[in-house]
Amino acid sequence: MTPRPEAIASGNNLLDPQDECWNLLEYTSHGRRTAGNTNQLIGNLQKSLNASPRELGYKQEAIKECGEMIAEVLGSEANQWTIVPMPCSKPNGHPEYDDRLEKVLKVATSLRPDLSVQAMLETWVARPKQKHGQRLTVAQLQATMRLKQQFIATQGPPNILLFDDVFTRGASFKAAQGLLANKLGVTHVSGLFIAKTVHPNVPP
Repeated sequence: MTPRPEAIASGNNLLDPQDECWNLLEYTSHGRRTAGNTNQLIGNLQKSLNASPRELGYKQEAIKECGEMIAEVLGSEANQWTIVPMPCSKPNGHPEYDDRLEKVLKVATSLRPDLSVQAMLETWVARPKQKHGQRLTVAQLQATMRLKQQFIATQGPPNILLFDDVFTRGASFKAAQGLLANKLGVTHVSGLFIAKTVHPNVPP
């Protein structure tokens, strides 16, 4: 069954009340990876490019599955938005550079030619992955990102939908939103995530 986008409420995260963000699935923090579940899907999607050929095959399958999911869940009104993939934690050219989100959207647009995708942001200073070690603040994250050169002097689309794989606190979203919201012509920056991190109840 195709998931439906669920609104992510502000509160125990970094979102402001007026922010509009949606997730499709739920990723369980420290949860098990079993065949067919979200943790397995995200784990495969985020596999290192240095993984074995077999594991990279799983990564490609996850990219295809996520792209098909995005194409199916976005309604016809999605053509009013420009979808911008979140840049990965490493600059283009870095050995660990991973453009998986752009590849997911490439699959989606192959099925939905009406979707507009523009990779407007890039990482220019390598940073640790947010899930590894101490998490960076919004300001620290924003200092590692920038608009790509070809988009600096052009007017931006009015409605932008930032796309990322996992929402945990919203720090990356807020950092990218701040950069895009200051661009001429942009009036609205929302977010779409494949999954939202959930924390299972811990018994007393």
